[in-house]
Amino acid sequence: MRHIATIFLPIGLSFILLTGCTEDSKNDTSSNSNITTLESNLARNLAPQVSHDELLTLADSNNQFAFTLFDKLYDNETGNIFFSPYSITEALAVVYAGANGDTKTEMASVLNFDINQEEQLHNRFNGLDLHLNQNDENYTFEVANAMWPQKDFPVLDSYLNTIKVNYGANVKTLDYVNQTEASRIAINNWVEEKTHERIKDIIPKGEIDETTLLVLTNAVYFKGRWQSEFYEDDTKNATFTAEDGSTHEIAFMNQRELYYQYFKTDNYQAINVPYQKNRSSMLIILPDEGAFSNAINNIERIYRQTQENMTSKNIALKMPKFEFHTPLYNIKEYLKMLGMNQPFLASADFSNLSNTTLKIDAVLHKAFIKVDEKGTEATAATVVIDANVTKPPEPIVFNINRPFIFFIKDTLSGQILFMGVMRTPAT
Repeated sequence: MRHIATIFLPIGLSFILLTGCTEDSKNDTSSNSNITTLESNLARNLAPQVSHDELLTLADSNNQFAFTLFDKLYDNETGNIFFSPYSITEALAVVYAGANGDTKTEMASVLNFDINQEEQLHNRFNGLDLHLNQNDENYTFEVANAMWPQKDFPVLDSYLNTIKVNYGANVKTLDYVNQTEASRIAINNWVEEKTHERIKDIIPKGEIDETTLLVLTNAVYFKGRWQSEFYEDDTKNATFTAEDGSTHEIAFMNQRELYYQYFKTDNYQAINVPYQKNRSSMLIILPDEGAFSNAINNIERIYRQTQENMTSKNIALKMPKFEFHTPLYNIKEYLKMLGMNQPFLASADFSNLSNTTLKIDAVLHKAFIKVDEKGTEATAATVVIDANVTKPPEPIVFNINRPFIFFIKDTLSGQILFMGVMRTPAT
């Protein structure tokens, strides 16, 4: 089973945007006396007319942004990398609904949004969001959105309607002027609840003050059982060679012979490990020794190559058991590197959100991932053997004993939900 929590927090000069991973709440932040609720007169559209081709197009556009952002993260961050491009993109889409002029143009360019199809864009995000939201005993993917304006802050009704109808965003006002610390705690509590207590204190002290006018939050929580479980008795210590060449004895989960989607070139191997009912899967790209940097530099091409060429093979899988929290990523700086500058300037135009001048001060993102053996036995996995074969071919050994790149992606749409790199062992 894997537990993943991701938080993305954009904070603006009076404008804060927060995203993170979600699950069932344990506490009700709405009971805080500092919070009052604003309601759009409209309900969320639970049956948007979005075709499969439209979902594929939106997911592909989102994935392009994921790879450009990954390049900046990898070049500028140390240690293991993990983030949710979907969480970041959806949170920025909510902000984009309030943008106008050059601010809107720059956001559209960096995020690969069609500036001439804004209504369709939000409708498609709604369709993708509703498709992804699943919850049963073996698989949970939940997305939650909320908006936290300053008490009496004038948010346009048209904006409230857009984010309610398409993103299901709840709107709760806070008093940043007179109850700054209580407001920070209320938002942090929301994030902690929605991330199953995996992400705490996402907004540090001093990040918001009495000038804050608006906080937008997005939370994503994923918890899935493998389609074929790893048995704990088969977990053994083995050597992992980190990116710097150091060696580490860590726990490896083992599956002796199962059929997986697999692809191999002269430079890397790739395997697709599905979750229950094949709703989503983890794609693992394992560069050959000495080929890691080349794989990083060509990761989008390699990703697309794997999607077009995988076939079913008998695999003996050796996979690290790992868990790590990321530091708080300053996504704002990477967005600026990609050409998104106007939203962070005093001249930013969010006139479709409010008549009050706003700009974004920071974009912060934090994530958590845990990978272990838990899951259920494969009831859907079927070995198909030609009639004249008496036994399966010898399994291909897929030993993830060195740095690798991994994705968690939705099967139907192809949307990359999470993306990461393990450079060094994490326990």
